[in-house]
Amino acid sequence: MNAKVLAANNKQGEQPRFTLINFLNELGLHLLDTYLVVLMALDEIIQSNSVVNEKNLIESLHFAIINMYNSGLLPRLQACLQVTIKTALHRFATIGIINISTYRNENGSRISYVSGNPEQLKVVQEKHDELMQLQKY
Repeated sequence: MNAKVLAANNKQGEQPRFTLINFLNELGLHLLDTYLVVLMALDEIIQSNSVVNEKNLIESLHFAIINMYNSGLLPRLQACLQVTIKTALHRFATIGIINISTYRNENGSRISYVSGNPEQLKVVQEKHDELMQLQKY
């Protein structure tokens, strides 16, 4: 289908037709939302020089994203997936923006803490700005 037909359909109020490009474009947009929210949380953690329990942080971000979706601030509920939030945190740790320290408690289970790296505050803010440019709200 050519561009003139699509434009004519859109002018008549019809929904744009399914295309593979549009499908693939929409497929990963929830990841951008997740990474943006995680970066905002990391900005606060770094600025306040806090150490936060990783499990509690993931759970808090999960519910915050749900509330943001319900308030109309985020367009996709998939951004609240806890595994995606955890992946984002660990990716930011891998590139040195935050530190994740894991310890074993007396039961032998693991507990992890997230702490900020104050030298990385500018990088966090730059990455946030880059992601905001990619996302269209």
